[in-house]
Amino acid sequence: MWNHVLYLETLQKGAPFD
Repeated sequence: MWNHVLYLETLQKGAPFD
């Protein structure tokens, strides 16, 4: 699971998210 913070940071990093 994830939160909006991790989601935004993940998008900027360009890394895959669960």
